[in-house]
Amino acid sequence: MSDSFEKTINGHKYFFQLINTGNESYYNVSFDYNDKHETFELKKDAAGHWRIQTSPLPLPRFINNDSMDFNDAVEENINDASS
Repeated sequence: MSDSFEKTINGHKYFFQLINTGNESYYNVSFDYNDKHETFELKKDAAGHWRIQTSPLPLPRFINNDSMDFNDAVEENINDASS
């Protein structure tokens, strides 16, 4: 498992960074879109899925459409024994 990794999902490149605060862990996810650098957070929900957290700025619609792909990317990274 890596604390940071990148993954292309549906043609968009995302950079994932694990953040550990002591009380919780989450992923900061960043990407470039329309000449802007955008970010959002992924946190585990009660069912154990990594979900997009509310962002102070509206995110592009395709982000919500790809939400399960973000969960899968994090789970693949966590389960990658070769890292």
